[in-house]
Amino acid sequence: MAGIRTCCAKCVQFSVNVFRCHGIFFELYFFSLKSCHKATSYPCPPKSFLLPSPPFFPPGKQKTVMSTQVKQQCKNIRSQKFPSEQCKYTTDKGEFCKRHKKNPQRYEVTRPLVTRAVASSIKKIQRWWKNVHNKLLLKEKSPAFFIRSLCHNNSELSSLGPLTDIPRDYFFVIRDKGRIWGFDIRTLVTQYEIEGFLENPYTKEMCGPEVISHFKESVDKLRKWKKPVQYEATTGLTTVQNWNLRVLDLCLRLDMLGYRIATQWFSDLDIIGHRRLYIHLFNSWNEDIGLTLLEKERIVPKYSVVDNKLFKWSPEKVISKNDIDSIRRTNLNVMERLISSAGQQSDKTLGAMYSVMALTRVSYRCRTAYPWLAE
Repeated sequence: MAGIRTCCAKCVQFSVNVFRCHGIFFELYFFSLKSCHKATSYPCPPKSFLLPSPPFFPPGKQKTVMSTQVKQQCKNIRSQKFPSEQCKYTTDKGEFCKRHKKNPQRYEVTRPLVTRAVASSIKKIQRWWKNVHNKLLLKEKSPAFFIRSLCHNNSELSSLGPLTDIPRDYFFVIRDKGRIWGFDIRTLVTQYEIEGFLENPYTKEMCGPEVISHFKESVDKLRKWKKPVQYEATTGLTTVQNWNLRVLDLCLRLDMLGYRIATQWFSDLDIIGHRRLYIHLFNSWNEDIGLTLLEKERIVPKYSVVDNKLFKWSPEKVISKNDIDSIRRTNLNVMERLISSAGQQSDKTLGAMYSVMALTRVSYRCRTAYPWLAE
């Protein structure tokens, strides 16, 4: 019995040693394959019928398997609280993410069934409402709202751009003696807030109660729609628009001092008219009026300082100038200083009178409005 056990133990030990040798051999075999692959550009596996050669490709020709699986959005609802929204997570396998894989509830988009009869009815309702809305606008804002060429003026007062560039919500119409005048309502808002009343800037005619009521309703609508009712500083106005706003501001200030001046009386002057205007302003200040030095100092403080002279050109020099922009800008600066530099209201009114007096001598319409100043 003891001999049988001894024989079995030796057999087991022999088998273990044999398999251990084979294991060491296989390890050495694969190690040599790896070393040969690293040292050379081509494989050098030993040829043996006992061990199959592993598939091998030279560097640069190895096949790379790209993953073609695309992540999809989970097709479950977001949650019980938001059943109308789809889950925003993605999934690699299947249609549902890990959160909803156990208890899925598929998200379904419910689309209304639109037949030809329903589509035809929808179009009829849209056409009907469009016609009704246009009729209401026609009654409220006159035909000039749709056809801007019906307006007597071709351009907007402050921007000097065409009336067609005014947005629909800001277009406002004033009827005056059978004529239609188109404005950007923001221009009229500026005038109304400064003066406290509304008038046609072109004709200087006061607007009636109906126009004022319509004006206030339009402003309230813009504020309700959260749209600005004044020109913003960051609107990117052009040079021409900024110039027109300065002229408008000058006319509004003269109006506050008792002299209603239309912007066209100043803007429509040609280069000869602006030369004459400068000469009349110069002569009125220095000779015609007969002001004392103290009175001049009250109207325009420090007017004789070298760096702050009221008139920087002599009449002879302005005649030789051919740049209309430079001359009219100088005239505007002189008139602005005459009506706004003084500390007292009476001195500002006096400066406004001298400005309008010079304007009556170069503008026929201004002379017609103030004949006593032209004498």
